[in-house]
Amino acid sequence: LPVCLQLLDSGNLILVRKRSRKTVWQSFDYPTNILLPGMKLGLDRKLGIDRFLTSWRSAEDPGFRDFSVRINPKGSPQFFFYNGKKPISRSPPWPWRSQMGLYKSTFVNDPDEKYFVYTVPDDSYLLRIIVDHPGLVKALTWRESDGQWKDYWKTPLFQCDDY
Repeated sequence: LPVCLQLLDSGNLILVRKRSRKTVWQSFDYPTNILLPGMKLGLDRKLGIDRFLTSWRSAEDPGFRDFSVRINPKGSPQFFFYNGKKPISRSPPWPWRSQMGLYKSTFVNDPDEKYFVYTVPDDSYLLRIIVDHPGLVKALTWRESDGQWKDYWKTPLFQCDDY
């Protein structure tokens, strides 16, 4: 069947059947080290996909490193940050709150899916979440007036953040 490749404004690269316009593959189902607005982080039980973030080896080498962020597949809905298979830290359980209302988060837990997704209601800035190669999870913001990415939050910061 004829297909075409499209890069959406969201950053999602999709493969679409030309006739039916049905998406047959999308890059948002296979995240690397960055979570963008609209990307799901978590499980799709129907498709058998576990969407999680994995750090790069270095700032220049996109090969996978040991750090990852995942939704807890069982029990309390929360994020776990791992070094290999060892948990480093975890978030508080759902509901998670956005400081200063910069983003809106949603958590879905039903028989088909268990995931977190966020949106940014204000078009004047961008927000991305990254698993950094030195072993930090960061949220970064970009405002046109700043002209650069700035730290919004990062973890783990303190020894008490350790799991």
